[in-house]
Amino acid sequence: MGMSSFANANNWYSERDDFQHTGASFVIGAASEVYFDNLLYSNATCMAVGVAKEVRDEIAYNGFSRSDIGYDLVGCVTGTVLSRFVMRGLSLSASSDRLSLNYQLEF
Repeated sequence: MGMSSFANANNWYSERDDFQHTGASFVIGAASEVYFDNLLYSNATCMAVGVAKEVRDEIAYNGFSRSDIGYDLVGCVTGTVLSRFVMRGLSLSASSDRLSLNYQLEF
């Protein structure tokens, strides 16, 4: 495997890792917002998980990554905000012949 192939494989892994950090943080953020019903606690909890993972990476692999923390932040904020403002008004109902997805927005 030449250096070019190795670099491309590393870029692919890096892009996939970024997506995984954002996606996992999105899920953790959304779930913690449902649990806490507080944006500050939810984001703090979500980021604590991300920082703990990076501390583990530093201890195990000497690989703490600031960019991973950035992707965690994007996922946490997106997950908590969408959970609070979008998912709260969403409801699903079903009957024998109909399936309805409704969104209620209150001002």
